[in-house]
Amino acid sequence: MATHFSSACQLVVMSLCCTVCSTDISCRNEAGEPVDWFIIYKLPRYKIGEVGSGVDYMYLDSSVETWQMSKFMINVSQGAIGNTLDQLYTGKAYKSNDSAYALYNDAPPVLDYVQGYGHTKGLLLFDHSQGFWLSHTIPHFPSFPERGYLYPSSGKVNGQTALCMTFQYEQFLQIAKQMVYLYPRFYNCSVPVAFSADLPQLAQLCEGSKPAPASDKRVEQLLTIHGDKFVSFVKSERFVDDIYTGWVAQVLGADLLVESWQRQGHDLPSNCSLPKHAMNIKRIRLPGSVLFKSYNDHSKWCVSRVYEDEVTCLGDLNRARSQLRRGGGLICSFNPFIYRAFRQVVDWYILYKLPNVNNGGLAYLYMDKSTNGWNRSRKNIDSTSGTLANTLKPLLDFYKRKMEGFGYMLYNDQPPDSNPAPASFGHSKGVVLLDKQTGVWLSHSTPKFPSYRTKDFWPTSGNANGQTFMCVTYSYNEFREIGLQLKYIHAYPYDSDIPKTFHEELRCVAQRSCYPKRAPWFREKILTSVEGHKFHSFAKYHRFGDDLYSGLIVKGLQQDLYVKSWGKMKRPLPSNCSIPNHVYNVYKVQPPKMPPPKMPPFMDTVDHSKWCVTPDRGRTCIADMNREMSQMSRGGGAICTDDAAVGEAFYAMITKYKPCNSERRNSNAQLREL
Repeated sequence: MATHFSSACQLVVMSLCCTVCSTDISCRNEAGEPVDWFIIYKLPRYKIGEVGSGVDYMYLDSSVETWQMSKFMINVSQGAIGNTLDQLYTGKAYKSNDSAYALYNDAPPVLDYVQGYGHTKGLLLFDHSQGFWLSHTIPHFPSFPERGYLYPSSGKVNGQTALCMTFQYEQFLQIAKQMVYLYPRFYNCSVPVAFSADLPQLAQLCEGSKPAPASDKRVEQLLTIHGDKFVSFVKSERFVDDIYTGWVAQVLGADLLVESWQRQGHDLPSNCSLPKHAMNIKRIRLPGSVLFKSYNDHSKWCVSRVYEDEVTCLGDLNRARSQLRRGGGLICSFNPFIYRAFRQVVDWYILYKLPNVNNGGLAYLYMDKSTNGWNRSRKNIDSTSGTLANTLKPLLDFYKRKMEGFGYMLYNDQPPDSNPAPASFGHSKGVVLLDKQTGVWLSHSTPKFPSYRTKDFWPTSGNANGQTFMCVTYSYNEFREIGLQLKYIHAYPYDSDIPKTFHEELRCVAQRSCYPKRAPWFREKILTSVEGHKFHSFAKYHRFGDDLYSGLIVKGLQQDLYVKSWGKMKRPLPSNCSIPNHVYNVYKVQPPKMPPPKMPPFMDTVDHSKWCVTPDRGRTCIADMNREMSQMSRGGGAICTDDAAVGEAFYAMITKYKPCNSERRNSNAQLREL
C-alpha cells in the first residue's frame, strides 16, 4: 500500500513540474515543448539537380540525435523557430518589465544597412530565471515583435542555420560580456531597470552606445540548463584576422573544415600556414541525398577534420577578406551527435591502446581516413565521450530502452564475468551493432570487453597491455557475409539480440548453432564499407589446422608479412621462411613521435594486440590470433585494408623483428631492426 501511495505522489510531483517547466522561457521544439537546445538547417532553394521551395529545413535536438526533415516550412509560425519566437510575439514579453530581450542583425528587417556593427545575427530573451539565445545567419530576421512572426522572402534562396540554447539567468551575465565584443546592431530591445544592474553592457548596447571591450577577443564556456557545454568565441573589429584560422583552430588544437558563404573574389582560400589549418568546404551533403554547393549556402559552421576531435561550431562570420575587420563569433560544441549531423559518418577507424608504460594504461592512438596516420587521443580509452563509448552508445541506449529494428552481438573467447569459451570456439573478439540500414563491425583484441550490460564498458584488466581495435561501417546487406565469416571463425557470443527478421547467418552465430561442416575450412571475402572502401576479411575454422598468418593471410596477399602478436605464449611459432612469402615476428614497437608526453617503445610481452603489415605498406591487417602452436587448431580471422596511410603508420612503428632460423645462421643476428 505504501508503495502505491509513494508512486502516486511521484506522479503528482512530476505532473506539477511539467506544468511549471512548460511555462518557462526556453527553446521550443517542433511540438512547442521546452528543449535544452536545437539546430535547424534551412535548405537552399537551388540544390544540385533540384530546385526546391527554399523554405524546407532539417531539425536536430538532443532527443532526436540525427537530422529530421521538418514537416513544417520555415516561413510559417509552426515549427521550432516559430514556437520559440512565439514566447516573444504572443507572450508579450516585449511589453513586460519582468523579462529582457534583444533582436540583433547587421542586416535588420525594414531598416537601412549601417556600417560599423559586427557581422552577427540573433535574439536574446530571458527573465530572472532562465531564457534562450538564438544565434542564426538569416538577414532581415526576425521581424519586429509587434508584427508577429514573418520570414523574409530574401531568406529563401540560400541555405541558413540557427542554433538555439536554453540557459539559466546567470549565464546571460556572461553572454552580455560576449555581446560587447560582437558589437551587434540591436534594432529592437528592452532591458528593464530590474536587469540593468546585472547587465550594464546589454543596457548600453540597447541604448545605442558602444561599450569598450577589454581586449580584441574573448572566450566563454556556457552550460545549458541541462548541462550541455557550449564554448563561445567572440572577436571585436580590433582582431584583424580570420576567426577560424587565426584563433579558433589554434585554441581547439584541431584542423577545421569550414562552411561559409563562398562568393568568387571575396572568399579566403584554405589556409595551412599555421599549425592547425582551416579548409573551405565546397559541397554539402545532408540526409536524403540533399546535395548543394557552398555558393548557395549562407550558413557559417565548421567541424574538426579529424573525427575523434568531434568539434562543431556555428557562427556569424564568413571566411572573407572584408570580414577580417568585423566583430563576430562562433559557438562550439563537443556533442558527438551534433558533430555527426554535420560530418559524414565515420567509415572506419583503428585504435591502438598503449600498454601501461608510465601512462596508466588508458592512452591510445587513433586513426581514420581523415587523419593520414596516427593521432594521439586527448581522451582515455574508458572515457564516456571517447571513440569506443560513442561507438557503443546505440547498444547502451538499447540496454536502457529496447528499440525495434536494432540488433547486436558481443563475442569474446574471454567474456566478462564468466569462464573462458571452450577451445572449440574461435580465439576472436568483437562487437556487431546494426539496424536495417547500416551497422558496425568492431574487431578487437581485448579480453572481457565490453563489460556485460553496463555503461562502464571498459574492463580494468585491459589497462596493462597494448590492444588494437578496428571498426568499419557497412550497409545492412553486407552483414550476411559478416555472419558467414563469424561462422567460420566460430565466434563465442556472450550477449546478443538479433531480431528474427535479420540475416539468419548472423542469428545462428548469435545462437551458437552453426559452424562449417565441410572443407574448405577457411573463407575469404572482400567486404565493402558504406563509403565504398574495400576490406579483405580472412576467417579460418579450427579444422583448418594451420597458422592464420603463414597458412592463410600470406597466401592471400602473396607478400611477406611482419606480424605483431602476444609475446607471452607458451609455444610461440618462430618466424617462417619455409614458404614462398615469409612471415616475420615483430618483437619491439615504437609509437610515433608526437608532442609531449613522449611515448616509449614497448616489447611484445606487454602488447596484446595482433596485427600485420606487408613490407611495401600496401596491406595492413588487424587480427585476433597469436602466432602460437595451440592457436593453429582454433578459429580466428583478420580484416585487411589497402589504405596506404594505415600501412605507413603501422610499418613505421616496427623497431625490431625476429629473423628466421636460417637467416640467423647466415648472419649471426638474433634480432633485426627496420
